[in-house]
Formats: sequence, structure tokens, C-alpha cells
Amino acid sequence: MANIQGYKALLNPTTAQSGLLEQYATAAIWTWNWGLAQKRQGYSKTGRSPNYVMLSRALTKAKKNGDSWLYDIPAVLLQQVLIDLDKAYKSFFVSTKLGGNSQFPQLKMPEESRKEFRLYGSIQVTDTHIKLPKLGWIKLAEKGTLPTEYAKLHHIAILQMGNTWSACVICAHSG
Repeated sequence: MANIQGYKALLNPTTAQSGLLEQYATAAIWTWNWGLAQKRQGYSKTGRSPNYVMLSRALTKAKKNGDSWLYDIPAVLLQQVLIDLDKAYKSFFVSTKLGGNSQFPQLKMPEESRKEFRLYGSIQVTDTHIKLPKLGWIKLAEKGTLPTEYAKLHHIAILQMGNTWSACVICAHSG
């Protein structure tokens, strides 16, 4: 049975990497708001909101028809945002049916929202660096803060607090 554990490490990105991290976080907010608008529009037109698969297909079309800047963003990041939105949407309706107090998903304002995003897949970790899709190797502020052996990387959340970027890594340890 796998033991799931989280680790947090401060990142020391270059100026160019900081700009890309900012762009990724902005794309995550944009994708959430775009997806929420698509869900609301779909519901008002048909009485049903589009699910993750429909949104993912529509986002691919949007990329081809004018939102080409999204090609610079890892597809897995955009897909994860749509999955998270779909879960939040479903959670709201399930909670409402059960008498819970879950809130309807809200638009995220770029200037008010915490800058963060999640990634899965091709992420690598060494004692001193972490490799993210389309970003390359980012230096860790402290050596050895993330596991490099005997752990299977599950996913990573990147978030900004003030001027500092952090990586929250979720790993599965066997044993």
C-alpha cells in the first residue's frame, strides 16, 4: 500500500522562469473563468452544462481560433484546471441536494486570486532542481528538500506568495 506524503520547497527561478510561472498562473485563471462561462452558457441554452470532455474539446478549438497564446502553456495544466472546475461544479450540486453549504464556483479575478497551478506528468526532481514541462529545470532554494529516491511523484502545485514561488509536491511512497 502506498503512503501519500506532501513536501514543500521554495523555488529560485531565473527572471525568465518567473515570467513563465506568472504566465502559467494567469493561464490557469483565464482557463477557469473561460470554462465557467462555457458551463453557464451551455446551461442557459440547453439546461445542461458541458462536462470536462466537452470543455477540453472546445478549448482546443479556441486555441486554434485565436487564443493561440495557450499553446505556450502545458496542455496538462489547462486540462487540470478544467477537471478541477468540473469537480467544483459537481460538488456544488451534490452538496446542494444533500443540504450542504458548498458555494457555486466563482470567477477568479487575476488581481485578487492567489497565483497557483497544478501539474501532472513529466516532472523530474533532483537534489537541487525541479523540471517542469516547457519551463525546464528550476533551481530549489535549499538542497535536498524534495525526495529523489523511493518516491513516485504524483503531482505538483506551484504557488506564489508575495515575490516567492513554492512547489508543493505530492509523492506516493511504497512500503
